[in-house]
Amino acid sequence: MGRILVDNDSLVNLIYSNYFEKMNISKDCLKPVQSPLFSFTRESVPIIGAVQLAITLGAESQSITRIANFMVVDTSSSAYNVILGCSLLNNMRAIISTRYLLIKFPTDHGIGQVHGDQKKARNCYVSPIKSQTQKETLSIVEQPINKSQLVKKVEAVSLHLDDTYRIVYVGGLLPKKTKKT
Repeated sequence: MGRILVDNDSLVNLIYSNYFEKMNISKDCLKPVQSPLFSFTRESVPIIGAVQLAITLGAESQSITRIANFMVVDTSSSAYNVILGCSLLNNMRAIISTRYLLIKFPTDHGIGQVHGDQKKARNCYVSPIKSQTQKETLSIVEQPINKSQLVKKVEAVSLHLDDTYRIVYVGGLLPKKTKKT
């Protein structure tokens, strides 16, 4: 299985529908899912269903296998086949090093390891960017700023009513409502 994203921030494990079909698993194994799923761009992602699958990390005697829930999502716009989320990684007691593209985890026979491939990782990162048909250009205009004009008047604002030592200084031109919050 190639092109796996290990995502500590993802709460769920995902399999993309095009890869799920290549696994030759019957769609009858999918359980319906009622809760919505949102991408990191806050767009709704269509869920086909959920399935429990065994996943093994490592090789031979230094491997670990767990049963994990995977959401099968109906989108083909990903550079990855699978996303492993934090719940599975925590269950495997895995430690991730993004610097070395390395996952380490305890096994019955020592510490198991899975190494990533820097070239493949870069291709997965770059491919969605290359496939964008609409190019965006940002214009950056450099303008000198007179810092003395930014804050003309400074006021002390108490952070806690009972503690006069806990204060911050804010711009005096802020609206009173903003200062109170």
